[in-house]
Amino acid sequence: MLGMLQVTDGRLFLPQVSNLDSITNPASGEIYFVKPSGRIVIWGGESRGWDLYSLTENYSVSRDVLLLGVGGVTENSAIYKARSNLQNTTAKMRYSVNPDLSGFTDSPGQVVSSESGNTVEELVTGLETDTKYYYDILIDDAPVFGAPYPEFVTAPSGGVDTPFVFGWAGDQSGSMADIFNTVSGHGMSFLGYLGDFGYNDAEGDITIYRTFYESLYGVNTQYVSGVVRQMSTNHGWDDHDYGANNSGITMTGKESGRQAFLEYCPHYPLEVTEVVSGINYKHTWGNAEFFYLDTRYLRIENTDTSRRLPSSDTNDADTGSSTTTVVIQSTDSPSSEDNFYNGWYIKSSGRVSLITAYDGGTRTATFQPAIPGFGISGAYFLSGKSMLNGAGDPSGQTQWLVDGINHSTKRWKFVMVSTPFASGFDTSNNDHFGGYDSPDFVERDYLNQQISGYNVIWLCTDKHFAAVDDSTNAGKFPVALCGSIYQSTPTPFGTWSNGTYEGNNYGLVEVNTSPRHEIVISIRDDTGAEATGPTPLTIPDQNTVDPTHVSGLIFWLKAESGTMYTDGSKTTTATSGDSVQVWEDNSGSGNDASQSSAGLQPTYVQNYFNGRDALVFDGTEDMFINAITGMFTGSDTPFNVFALIKQNSISTNQNVVGVGNSASNTQALTLRTRIDGGGGSDDVYGARKSDNAGSQSVVESTTPPDTSGLYLLNWRTNPDGNSISMWRNGSGLFDAATFNVGAATYNQATIGGLNRISNSPSFDGGILEVFGFDTPLSRLDRLRMESYIQRTYGVVMSGAV
Repeated sequence: MLGMLQVTDGRLFLPQVSNLDSITNPASGEIYFVKPSGRIVIWGGESRGWDLYSLTENYSVSRDVLLLGVGGVTENSAIYKARSNLQNTTAKMRYSVNPDLSGFTDSPGQVVSSESGNTVEELVTGLETDTKYYYDILIDDAPVFGAPYPEFVTAPSGGVDTPFVFGWAGDQSGSMADIFNTVSGHGMSFLGYLGDFGYNDAEGDITIYRTFYESLYGVNTQYVSGVVRQMSTNHGWDDHDYGANNSGITMTGKESGRQAFLEYCPHYPLEVTEVVSGINYKHTWGNAEFFYLDTRYLRIENTDTSRRLPSSDTNDADTGSSTTTVVIQSTDSPSSEDNFYNGWYIKSSGRVSLITAYDGGTRTATFQPAIPGFGISGAYFLSGKSMLNGAGDPSGQTQWLVDGINHSTKRWKFVMVSTPFASGFDTSNNDHFGGYDSPDFVERDYLNQQISGYNVIWLCTDKHFAAVDDSTNAGKFPVALCGSIYQSTPTPFGTWSNGTYEGNNYGLVEVNTSPRHEIVISIRDDTGAEATGPTPLTIPDQNTVDPTHVSGLIFWLKAESGTMYTDGSKTTTATSGDSVQVWEDNSGSGNDASQSSAGLQPTYVQNYFNGRDALVFDGTEDMFINAITGMFTGSDTPFNVFALIKQNSISTNQNVVGVGNSASNTQALTLRTRIDGGGGSDDVYGARKSDNAGSQSVVESTTPPDTSGLYLLNWRTNPDGNSISMWRNGSGLFDAATFNVGAATYNQATIGGLNRISNSPSFDGGILEVFGFDTPLSRLDRLRMESYIQRTYGVVMSGAV
């Protein structure tokens, strides 16, 4: 043995040695490897693993390597990042599918260089799909971390429906909190850390940025032990880790922040163009696609009020304007610089479009998509206010997001963003999409209008409280906001359908494939349990959703072969042209509709309209009785009824659905396509009730019934029992109109007629589907039903998700 080992205050001192390969401490059995280059590696036994130290001038040693983790994971590759003080050494990953790293493979390796702040990044390829890997980092072939080894999983095959769990988080201040150690308890595939990773407010000082990241990735932090060593991570940023509070495109030194982000944060390839060079990116995981937004690098600061023409009110378009061009009047002082307004928004009559080209000489801005009805003297304004695309690139981050979602072939689309995308906020708080461009909300409206398709969910951070909304208040899409991993807890604001939570928390998303395709979003507290307040939000796949996916379904009648019978015992299936005695309920509740009187039975007609079948009612006396016991029991009972119809005429009052008391001639509530509006000739949609307290009607006379196509009618009586709402093909006809649902006791319903002693007035036309719920549906559930009809029948809905 060469020399004596001495440890003082946790630091190892060695005598001067040369070309020493190893020495052994006989008291502990530990082996110390000293390489000729002057670096030392200590083997601490199975419980400690390999620890790497650098040998200082006085032979003291200090911890030298940081694990920055794994990210950018695909089906067959992953990126690891690490940092070492030992320049000009080679870092590599040793990985295996075995927990003890037996049968390992070493990556080629990367050289540590001061140019990147002593961080290394290496793409490891040739991995197996949907597989868990264990790994260690080697510096000049010396292992660093040891067992239990860090781990990550590769992505499932793209487009394949595979169940998985992931999380998202934000807002970390002060010391690392124990909550990080609960994150790994859910078996997450990855964690998206979306912003305010810390509050360094570096404002362009690269040294501060680097020191900040090194403190977060310290070997003893809860973040490293609970997250980095357990799963891959995907990072974004917000103002405090980007730069100063509420900072944006004009922040001095933002490139230093971006450089530090690229050095320390594992990530997927960035979506960089000639103009756009922020940190937005996307990736897939199984049958889901993720879009990570950058709301800082190209964000126009909240205080910049110059990017609006005019500064208030609206301008009038000049001669030559059309549905895709606006000529700015010379008196409105437009810029004469070509392309000046590129990437700006034009808003007219509530519609928003994006300017793709501007000719300064003719003052002509070209925009896409077209704004219907816009033309000469059209009122409009232009806005360059943007959280995503302040560089004015028509193909920038905003359009990248719209096109990416609209062209995605994946079942689920998640937008990961550091600030909330919601409309239910108090607009005085403007650091979010719902208040940033108040009062016009131009960019948010553009995204809502242009993003189409199904299953788009926004996952957000920043406000230090958690909240979940099913889209009732958030706008077009469901929005979930996780609050803060470790931060102050302000009073929540805004309106959220599923509630709020103020304590430390993170978000969890479960992507399920059985028994049905759906996701479940929940907020988790310090212990990993569901946080008290926000109820989990379950979202079924809108591509496969039908009425059974929504709670409260009482009956579902669908006109298709095999659901209609010519006899009461349901032994003879009706064929086209037959009178139908029983219409079978598809809800599973057994609430069939029937009509025993042959003269009152409607007719089953195949290929009634656009190749779809229908039950056709004659407009005189045809009517089904539906003995529903749970839907309309008692008085002032809230409910939701949907009916997909094709009318033959609108010449008389026509009832689509009615409820009432079979023993009373005065107790009835009818949902109609035509009601005589007092003068006997008005063609209107509406509802009418008659009971012991009197009669009442509520109508909408500006949208008369139409015989040209299919229409989905939806009536909702609201929980208060004193108001009713109605939609046609997703467009509201009246909302919360004063209407006493009735003091009657209803005991049965009718399809196509009036439910009391007489059956008149009867519906004239075909009913393709009718279904009802014993509860007033949320906005999201209503949109789901509209989406189902749109997907199944091709009927375009104005609000379908």
